Amino acid sequence: MSYRKEIMDIIKSYRNEKGISQFDMADKIGLTQSSYAKLENGATALDVDRLVNIAKVLKLPIIKLFPQELIEVNKDSYTLEEYKNISEAIIGFIYDLKDNNTKELENKLMAQNLTIRELIKKISP
Repeated sequence: MSYRKEIMDIIKSYRNEKGISQFDMADKIGLTQSSYAKLENGATALDVDRLVNIAKVLKLPIIKLFPQELIEVNKDSYTLEEYKNISEAIIGFIYDLKDNNTKELENKLMAQNLTIRELIKKISP
């Protein structure tokens, strides 16, 4: 499963949990219901701006929309290279969001990156 589909499955779950219809979500983020359905089914790529808007509609920190494997670190299940890749992905995402007034999120993710770096140091030879 691609991360795009995983993220959209997480969004769909939160949307259903909060009782928001596809039509209402689409309307709130400026799409038609059919365009949103394609997005939610993974047929259409999700851009950063839409992800931020979806998080706002769901009233959730954007980090909650990512699969746990991207935000949690388990030294038994990742190689050092995988830690580095996850860290780089998180940092890259932060820079993509920088123009969206997400300084608070940037600080939280940077703190997570420091945690990853500390774990890398602990398991590195």
